[in-house]
Amino acid sequence: MSVRSWGPVGGVWRTNYGGLAYSDDGGSTWVRDPYAVWDNIFGLSKFQVSAMVPHEGYVYMFGTPNSRLGAVALARVRDTDVLNKTAYQYWNGGRWIPATDPNVAQTLFSAPVGESSVRYDAARHRWQMTYLDVVRGQILLREATEPQGVWSAPVPLVSSAQYPQLYGGFMHPWSNGRDLYFTMSSWVTYNVELMRVRLN
Repeated sequence: MSVRSWGPVGGVWRTNYGGLAYSDDGGSTWVRDPYAVWDNIFGLSKFQVSAMVPHEGYVYMFGTPNSRLGAVALARVRDTDVLNKTAYQYWNGGRWIPATDPNVAQTLFSAPVGESSVRYDAARHRWQMTYLDVVRGQILLREATEPQGVWSAPVPLVSSAQYPQLYGGFMHPWSNGRDLYFTMSSWVTYNVELMRVRLN
């Protein structure tokens, strides 16, 4: 994301756009694609911070607006067309719509959602999403059988009462079945910790 301005309180900012960058050398260098960009001219774009998951020929993009206070919207694209913005389809609550306006996408569940991370757990045939809820001060987990939902009620994984000023909650590839690994950061130490949760 390209940050236009930082807000008066933590977790609030305005963006110019959200976009995609890619690497052809295993992550050593990155290229920002000039066309795979979701502009945020009026501050209302639903796809400024995104989590992307490849699954069965598609890449699913779970987007949130700028800041950590918005809700999640969903798009998908064939895995061969990820950099072609015109090939994206948006979930409108009932079907996938090819659209020039990404804001036709309906929210999957209510705000606030910050820094979402999404994965498909093949062992349990479940989609999992972790994210920061700044109102609760918790990193939460939701699950669904399909990327468009219905998503479960949120379950707290960790709280700011245990880890002050936490943020992040990005799932790690070690996650499998009942073991969920995620990275968590904190403004106090400004460091990243690897966390493990055993799911019931």
